[in-house]
Amino acid sequence: QGRLGSTFDSVLSAVLEVYGKSYPKHKSKCGKSSESNTHPDLTPSSVAHIWYDFHAECKGGRWDRLNHLLEEVTPTLNKHGYFCAVPKSRHCGYGASWELVSLQDGIVRTNCMDCLDRTNV
Repeated sequence: QGRLGSTFDSVLSAVLEVYGKSYPKHKSKCGKSSESNTHPDLTPSSVAHIWYDFHAECKGGRWDRLNHLLEEVTPTLNKHGYFCAVPKSRHCGYGASWELVSLQDGIVRTNCMDCLDRTNV
């Protein structure tokens, strides 16, 4: 993964060290934290850094090598789930009622999606 990946891992470790405790989501008007709105503990097992050098892996049109990435991220994506809400009636404007079908429990952050978009991946 080279210097860039190693540097990111170091930054990620520092972030986990600083923010790896429960912290309040917001403060009330008088500046006190709302204890009922704390995030769950942020632990190293809750954050994953997957290094994938698209150009190195797929060099020479080896698009089949994307399967390695897909196999690696699929369990995490399945665990995160996805957000889905559907309207309870045909009128989905302001004030409409919605039914929550599923909630997403994770975030994926990627770099250089514009590069992947230009290659039609």
